[in-house]
Amino acid sequence: MSNTFTSAANNILTAWQNESIARRWNDASPRNRWEPACGGTEQPFTARGIRWLYCYNAYLGVHRYLNLDEDRIVEDEEYRAILAR
Repeated sequence: MSNTFTSAANNILTAWQNESIARRWNDASPRNRWEPACGGTEQPFTARGIRWLYCYNAYLGVHRYLNLDEDRIVEDEEYRAILAR
């Protein structure tokens, strides 16, 4: 292999590793820590065929719904729109 190719491959690998590290750090940051509401006692429920969990983020100081089927936090407005369907 040429040095140019090896250098380019190493640059790509380094960029990928840095992005991966940044993503893991972001995932572990306090702003991404959602816990079941009511001091951790909130129970999952099903609405419109979707499993939900009402959660709290102490860092942000807000409550949101966690769509357990898609593994994503949903804003209140979107949650109400889903229920209205």
